[in-house]
Amino acid sequence: LVDRLDAGIILQKCHIRTRNWSHAANLDAIVWATVHMPARVCRDILANGARYLEATPSSTQAPVFRAPSDLQMVRFLFKTWMAWAKRQVEGIFFAEDWNVGIVHEPVQAFLRPDFRPTIQWLADAKANTFRADPFVQRIGPGEKTLLLEEFDYASERGVIVEMDLDENGTAKSSLRPAIDNGFHMSYPYLIEHEGEVYCVPESGRTRSVSLYALDRRQRRWRVVAPIIKDFAAVDPTILRHGNVWWLWCSNTEDESSSKLFLWYASALLGPWKPHPGNPVKVDVRRVPPAAGSRSIASPGCPSRSIAKSRWSISSRGTVVIGREFIRWRATAGSRCWTVSAW
Repeated sequence: LVDRLDAGIILQKCHIRTRNWSHAANLDAIVWATVHMPARVCRDILANGARYLEATPSSTQAPVFRAPSDLQMVRFLFKTWMAWAKRQVEGIFFAEDWNVGIVHEPVQAFLRPDFRPTIQWLADAKANTFRADPFVQRIGPGEKTLLLEEFDYASERGVIVEMDLDENGTAKSSLRPAIDNGFHMSYPYLIEHEGEVYCVPESGRTRSVSLYALDRRQRRWRVVAPIIKDFAAVDPTILRHGNVWWLWCSNTEDESSSKLFLWYASALLGPWKPHPGNPVKVDVRRVPPAAGSRSIASPGCPSRSIAKSRWSISSRGTVVIGREFIRWRATAGSRCWTVSAW
């Protein structure tokens, strides 16, 4: 312990979101974000991996603030109250609204700073609903399927709906129900493995992650098995690297905007094991990990992730993206919208 802020050797560091409407919420967030750190340092010491113990001490000159004055406390309470009031007003009069669109361009085009795509948006959803989290997967010659979340504000839950696309990404059908387990579902992440198409949707309220398989003949999704139990995963995203399957997500019950959790398995069906270093990262600047869950690259350009909107590549120059705008609940008229997939 030292008298200067962040002086000495920093063993662990994290970045969390500020709750400017509540001092108590900020304290809770700090505790939840750092509670694992002493155990992590101990594990690193036992594994001879605590090289940071020999690091050069921080040279920071940041001051340590003492007890605030009365004027400072008045300013703090006023700013906190204003932030709380703004949060309440926005919760009453505004609501997020998403939609999904299709772009008939090579995905590498999104790497160009001056690229502004022509987007074919799906027809607006019915009142008090929005569509988000699009994913596309080829399921046969000249056939693709588009899965996305359709959220209903009345029931306060989302379901997974589906649309057929042709080779060029043009819609061949209207949206229809695809997966609904009776709880809120979103983020229908799609993967193909050994000729089978699988979906790994988010269903945090069930405190599990389940794998669904597409029955091509009956054109319906069937649950294969829960691959993770007793964990409220947010945006579970699966990737195979070498001979190891990796699943990364956040936890709706534990700082979902800041903490990244990893699971791994030797086979898609498991058994899946949690990474011993979970949470492997606590950084609100880079988590949730699966926002814009796929990355793109072009020759001479490093891989980039789209972190502001959901999008999915359907192959042959078709990109499906999501847009967000905010609307008045009373009038359902758009106040503003942005496409941020490039």
